[in-house]
Amino acid sequence: MTLRYKKGNELLTKTFTTYRTHHGPVVSAYDNQWITLKTIDANIDLLAMHWKKMKATNLKEFKAALNTRVMVGSNIIYADRAGNIAYWHGNFVPKKDPAQDWKHAVEGSTPTTEWQGTYALDDLPQYINPGNGWVQNCNSTILYGTGAYDSTMRATKPLYMLPDGQTPRASSAIRVLEKLENATVDDVISAAHDHYLSGAARHIPNLLAAYQKLPSPPTQLASPIQTLSSWNYESDTASVATTLAVLWIEKLIPLNLARLQKPYVNEDRYSITNGATIATDFIPAEKQVELLAQVIAELEKEHGTWQVPWGTLNRFQRNADGVAFSDSKPSWAVPATPGFMGSLNAYVSRKVPDAKRRYGITGNTFVAVVEFGKELKGKSILTGGSSTDPASPHFTDQVPGYINGKYKDIIFYKKDVLNGAEKTYHPGE
Repeated sequence: MTLRYKKGNELLTKTFTTYRTHHGPVVSAYDNQWITLKTIDANIDLLAMHWKKMKATNLKEFKAALNTRVMVGSNIIYADRAGNIAYWHGNFVPKKDPAQDWKHAVEGSTPTTEWQGTYALDDLPQYINPGNGWVQNCNSTILYGTGAYDSTMRATKPLYMLPDGQTPRASSAIRVLEKLENATVDDVISAAHDHYLSGAARHIPNLLAAYQKLPSPPTQLASPIQTLSSWNYESDTASVATTLAVLWIEKLIPLNLARLQKPYVNEDRYSITNGATIATDFIPAEKQVELLAQVIAELEKEHGTWQVPWGTLNRFQRNADGVAFSDSKPSWAVPATPGFMGSLNAYVSRKVPDAKRRYGITGNTFVAVVEFGKELKGKSILTGGSSTDPASPHFTDQVPGYINGKYKDIIFYKKDVLNGAEKTYHPGE
């Protein structure tokens, strides 16, 4: 393959040798073996499918668009004003030998690993108008898509259709959705900002038990352990326990990643980083307690105390492109935590150079809650604001709403746009 590129005003070329098989291009090598990537190259067909989905006016038309079955790696949740809801787990799913481990590389030189056609849309894992009245997906398995574990689906679908684990966020979603009845848009927004951390409730008791198992528990950890023991697993900007829990569980992730079978795939890694398969049972009690001691030592080194409230550490700061985070610039305390903790309002902050605080880098960015009816109603929120100009009042005007779950109305109809306009103009003015 020869590529052209410019260097100054000179047009140059560079030639690369690439390799591929009928399974697809060679993308990497491991243990003296080449690995190829096989997928569908839908291209224009995929674009057409998305166009038809957007133009669909009812469930039948939407399903007809999906039935093109050219979309890879996406799950679809649907709702309409007629009261229909639906959830399809996947779209383009090839038929494969169920005896193979399709989560990892398989031998490419045998007929047993050839695809054997494609599943029909109706054969995919899905729910259409389930009896419980809602569906949920938080980058998680469909087996809990309506709350209760679906043993029938698990028994009747091949495992490669169900590769995902149950994330702490999904557990939190089920917890709040099961309580909702006759919910308004504001009820749903409030539920989405629930502060209970199911990931912490899953793992912190293991740490507490590990501490009690030690013949001589470190006395310097007695107070941090007591802080965690009395915690209700609610995230809060004033909560020291939230700080300890997030930093401790972050230290579990590399230990879990180190156990993955090589070469591992993104699915394996992601199921750990999103919290679905984080485990502590393989970590000796001494090591679990040692990780907490590391957290305490790092906090004391950076802040002079281990009693650092989560809001002091976990901050939102919006800067112009290319401008670095800094403790000397304005920022806001955020109660939300990473998704692996179970926070529905996922917010991932990281330590940055020359700063003691952590600043948000990924998580929920644009969030919307929509009610379908004769007219659309809904509310939404952005991280920061809609303007990219730091001098604009709309650069950070949505920060309080983003943090506290106070969303703005979605302005969808022309009359509402005109009513809320700050300025109007005609082309040429």
